[in-house]
Amino acid sequence: AFALLRYKPSRELYFAYDENGQNIGAANKVPDDVKAAARVNIKVEWNDKGQTKSCPVNEWIADSATEKPMPSGPWLYGGSEIENGRFAPESSGDIIAIFLTNSAMILYPGTDNMNDEVWQPFAKRVPPVDTKVTLIFSPNPPTPTAPKP
Repeated sequence: AFALLRYKPSRELYFAYDENGQNIGAANKVPDDVKAAARVNIKVEWNDKGQTKSCPVNEWIADSATEKPMPSGPWLYGGSEIENGRFAPESSGDIIAIFLTNSAMILYPGTDNMNDEVWQPFAKRVPPVDTKVTLIFSPNPPTPTAPKP
């Protein structure tokens, strides 16, 4: 569905490998147009006592050490893989991931995405268990570039 909506998968968060399959210790190089087309905003919407509320999903996630919300900003559409003939997110359940995984379609591009123990639900902000929530995905507007002199 994301490809049909003209998102381009970006592998910029993953390490690059040489022709022998050895990790070269650097991230994949991705063209700027692909980076821009891979950015996606995620918003959550729910009903609270008859009133519709919404916020960026980042506001529901807290750093376990500082108890501050996850920095705002777009997420990254990384695409996914086929594993053993099945779409990886279907097998793993990893559709959106804070930690870096090849099976998730959408990834958190910020710092601390290599450790899934850094982030936790922001208990004061998340609605009660069993509250129906809608995820809203939208393209991240491109950053305007300054005209060249």
